[in-house]
Amino acid sequence: MSDTAFELIVLLGWPIPVVGALLLFRGIRGRRVGDEPRCRKCKYILTGISSSRCPECGRDVTAKGRQVGLWRLRRVAFATGLCLALISLAVVEQYVYPRVYSYVNGVDWYRYYPTDWLLSLVDRDTAVIGKELVDRLDRGLLSEEQREEFTELLISEYKVAVYSN
Repeated sequence: MSDTAFELIVLLGWPIPVVGALLLFRGIRGRRVGDEPRCRKCKYILTGISSSRCPECGRDVTAKGRQVGLWRLRRVAFATGLCLALISLAVVEQYVYPRVYSYVNGVDWYRYYPTDWLLSLVDRDTAVIGKELVDRLDRGLLSEEQREEFTELLISEYKVAVYSN
């Protein structure tokens, strides 16, 4: 995919996840159905009740324990928002993720590691970490202690290579 097509997808595609998220929120939040007072806990209809307690569950139904109507899911908004969110995920997975992944994998992360970390990780990726340590050695960035530790690691690696052949 060309850079222009990728930029066009990103430029024109950003409203899709935003609208999808808003529709999902609206769908989940729902709408109020009915205008009768109900108990917040058990949803019992409180019309005609003179007591301050719900006869069904016993909860105090003064101002905070009372609600008006029920909340129902907005199915169309929820389904549309879910579809837009899934489309957005598919576009991100298909077009955006590979570019980000290739960029992140192209970065030499060992360059940013502290030298002590590199010295402790040298057995994992000897060639790449060794190259980074040699570069730091050439630039004079290793302390005397780090130089000694690196030299010992090089000697031990050389011995392993010589004795294994």
